[in-house]
This record gives sequence, C-alpha cells and structure tokens, in this order.
Amino acid sequence: MNGTNDGPLSDEEFDTLLALLRRVCEYELDQFLLWKFPTPFGETFVTIAREPALGSSGDGYNRVPQP
Repeated sequence: MNGTNDGPLSDEEFDTLLALLRRVCEYELDQFLLWKFPTPFGETFVTIAREPALGSSGDGYNRVPQP
C-alpha cells in the first residue's frame, strides 16, 4: 500500500481489493450486500449479489479471473 488514502489505487492495492472481495463473496455473502459511500462527487452505491442487477442478463459484467 502507498500509506495514504488519497489518490487512485496502486496495482497492488487493486489486486488486494479483488482478493478481499472474492473472500467476501465466498464466505460472507448470503443474498446481497448494499453499501453506500460518500465521495466528493456524491454518494456511490455498491451492490454485491448472487444475481445480476434487475433487468440485466449479466453479459455486461467483467469476469474477475481466479487467483
């Protein structure tokens, strides 16, 4: 990690984020998680679910490769 919470993620930080999200999906997720983060650009909404977003076939999602 770069030691700050400012600026974009480094490649290493992004890889760590994906690894941690994979663990959340495998071990913590029951049906869905709904998160809301305040940002300088307004609130950002994050949904983690076992089904694609309502009205989506899932084709538009980027598959995260296995580690």
